[in-house]
Amino acid sequence: AYRKDAIVLIVAWTQYYLDRANADHPNLMVRTPQFGTQVFAEDINDLQFQFRLNNGSIVDIPVLVEDVREVLVSVTARSRSQDPYHTGDDPYKYRTYTSSVNVRNLGA
Repeated sequence: AYRKDAIVLIVAWTQYYLDRANADHPNLMVRTPQFGTQVFAEDINDLQFQFRLNNGSIVDIPVLVEDVREVLVSVTARSRSQDPYHTGDDPYKYRTYTSSVNVRNLGA
């Protein structure tokens, strides 16, 4: 129970990162205060975030979060097993997925 004029702050965050401890099978990890760290997806080779700002430019690191209008996400996954028919230096198959997320509640 809070007083009606109380200020309540809720701190929520989620961290995504690549764990390359096993170089043959890198994992996309997720960490939150509530659930700790766990594997989110296996055999993820790359994860990139870019930010479209209110002036239309795209940057890797925004100066002001208030200027962010869209988050561009790119995830590259690798096949779990090597392709026995592949001819080349890297015997794995790769697929890159991209998506964009419009950011709400940060201005016009």
